Amino acid sequence: MELVYHDLSRIEEIKSFIQEWENSSDYIQCNTSGSTGTPKPINLAKKLIEHSAERTIKYFGLRSGMKAGLALSTQTIGGKLMVIRALLAHMELHVLPICKNPLEFVQTPLDFVALVPIQAMEFISSGSQNHRDTTVLIGGAPLSSPQHQAIQAYWNNAYQSYGMTETASHVALRNLNGADANELFSAVSDVTFSIDKRNCLVIHAPKLNAQNLVTNDVVELRDN
Repeated sequence: MELVYHDLSRIEEIKSFIQEWENSSDYIQCNTSGSTGTPKPINLAKKLIEHSAERTIKYFGLRSGMKAGLALSTQTIGGKLMVIRALLAHMELHVLPICKNPLEFVQTPLDFVALVPIQAMEFISSGSQNHRDTTVLIGGAPLSSPQHQAIQAYWNNAYQSYGMTETASHVALRNLNGADANELFSAVSDVTFSIDKRNCLVIHAPKLNAQNLVTNDVVELRDN
């Protein structure tokens, strides 16, 4: 993985996380998302994180020579996974500032970037015509209808993710545009869903060590 810093203040942050990833421990410490209860520190197995990252690499066709953008803090599971995906796929990782519009001054075309909704909307509102062909993964918060419409209109390859720290990033994706655009989230490979008596989502992901992970998210489940 080659690192390109657009924000030099993040050098120590990225160095520290890579050192944690490469140390002798089988786990890294994260904070839970709150989807399954009060947020708290947990240890996530590096093997589970690798499985999650490799699944995303395969799904989006990420490979050596591609350029990824890190717009999220490595204190979050989303930021951690972006670094690991770039590391495992031998990508060029562009470390961006953590702000409302991290793509504002990035002229280099990126192949893949993960953003939270407010970052996506700030970039679109700036009027920039860059990065239209970047594959964008939107997560971390719900999308309103106006946000969905704006993202759908701007990017050619935009996806909304559903996931949490406990599952080492997303377990479902929703294509926001193109021929495969869908109103529904679909489980990623090796993951199935059910609901409990409250109509809350239950996640079954054995490879992510989530056999019957009960969330507090009320859903309408079409099938598993």
